[in-house]
Amino acid sequence: MKKFYYVRHGETKWNLESLCQGHQDIKLSAKGEQDAHKLKDFFQNKKIKRIFTSPLQRAKQTATIISNTLANVRILHGLRERGFGLFEGVPNNLMYAIEDMELSRSFDKEQFYKNFKVEPINTIVDRVDNALQEITQCPEDEILVVSHGRTFNFICYCLGVEGIKQLKHNQIIYFYQEEKCWSYEIHEI
Repeated sequence: MKKFYYVRHGETKWNLESLCQGHQDIKLSAKGEQDAHKLKDFFQNKKIKRIFTSPLQRAKQTATIISNTLANVRILHGLRERGFGLFEGVPNNLMYAIEDMELSRSFDKEQFYKNFKVEPINTIVDRVDNALQEITQCPEDEILVVSHGRTFNFICYCLGVEGIKQLKHNQIIYFYQEEKCWSYEIHEI
């Protein structure tokens, strides 16, 4: 059976201000560091052997706090948050509106991606799917992935399960595969 845990990085100042972060390399706030320590406490007895993390500072900081020599941390660039280009730093509700527009058939996505430097969906799906291949083929039994909210939804898409519009910082997702179908459970700390 394939399985892994997933957590979103701890809170940043931009999260608190409800701003779209994308590829901006923002560090954890004091509360974000506390979030990461709570996650560390949760995983203390889970015998995590490998942690895969996004290369962005907020995820790496979270992974480092959780690991504290408990597990081997590996950076996977495919776990990076979606790049929102010129929309990074704007309120999250604008980011959600952009994502809703992408579902519209009357929306010229290619021109939009080019003009506003937004990372195309097919590019994200490819990189997340490649990262998932490495994660799910890892020989260790107890694996943790530390990444981002949008990345979580692309992982869900690649695994064929429903995502969550806004994954919370205190939610732990346990993904597992049974008879070729993926599911997940949500735990909150």
